[in-house]
Amino acid sequence: MEEKKKLKLKSEPDKEEYIYKRDCNQCGIYYEGRGKYFCSQKCHGIFKRGNFVSKETRQKLRINALNQFKNGMPDSTKIKLSKINLGKKLKKETKKKIGERSISSWIKRKKNGWVSPLRDIPRTDDIKKKISRSKIGHLVSVETREKLRKKLKNRIISPETRKKTSETMKKDGIQSERIKNLWKNPEYRKKVTQKFNDHKVERIRKLHSHRKGFSRPEIIMANLLNKYDIPFSYTGDGMMWFKNFNGTMFNPDFVSIKDKSIIEVFGDYWHRNTQAKDQERIEVYKRKGYNTLVVWEHELKSNKFGEGIPEQEILGKINLLISNGKTK
Repeated sequence: MEEKKKLKLKSEPDKEEYIYKRDCNQCGIYYEGRGKYFCSQKCHGIFKRGNFVSKETRQKLRINALNQFKNGMPDSTKIKLSKINLGKKLKKETKKKIGERSISSWIKRKKNGWVSPLRDIPRTDDIKKKISRSKIGHLVSVETREKLRKKLKNRIISPETRKKTSETMKKDGIQSERIKNLWKNPEYRKKVTQKFNDHKVERIRKLHSHRKGFSRPEIIMANLLNKYDIPFSYTGDGMMWFKNFNGTMFNPDFVSIKDKSIIEVFGDYWHRNTQAKDQERIEVYKRKGYNTLVVWEHELKSNKFGEGIPEQEILGKINLLISNGKTK
């Protein structure tokens, strides 16, 4: 049986409110309260779950909410909403739908010329710290990394931006001092240089893997060594490296470990202005106990400057190199 009686609220004397005494439509428990059909909001939500709401009703609800929070949502309402949504886990499908809706709404706003009111407001230090803390431990997917890499690949940083970055880094004394102290540690320095060198080696290997094979001068030299059965191995694909004291690494073209000999084939174009670097290369090989023979591209093949040098002359240089290596 359903009973109801009128009550007047003390705070609002003109407003009348009914207290219902009946069974709940959802759980069936008898209750006394202001709910007309349900004992609580929970029962009402369970009953309404899955019901289709028309566009007109949604529009009305949206207008009511906008009118209610014209001057912004009060803190008490925000706290209530946060407590209601606390611990709720959304399904992957729901997250995807929310993401798609937010992206589409953002695109529409951008087309209509909408500009965020917070765009020109600078962030305070507290907000920056909160953002940085929230991103600690956040894992970025491989797809997102690839997108960011492609986006930043062709980005040109202006001199003004570089200047600002350097100034901010100078101001941040704690960070610079921390890096200086780390760099004083020989283990850390060794680790960083090794990482850089490994990256360099991997990059050169990739470059060689994209090549169809040997360069033309290297093919001529390889054929000559094979023809006369001279024991040299091709290492120009990044298989062997020599490291200098300053961390610079050099990759020889042909090596005979047994005879402690190296043959470098220099291209006329690529080595035209690298005399200092080439000299450093030969000195590093010498320090490691290897003799070096440099053969230039124009010496191996005919071109517009001449016919190159005779094959026997190159063989004589190689035999001399090997004999010098054996005497060590």
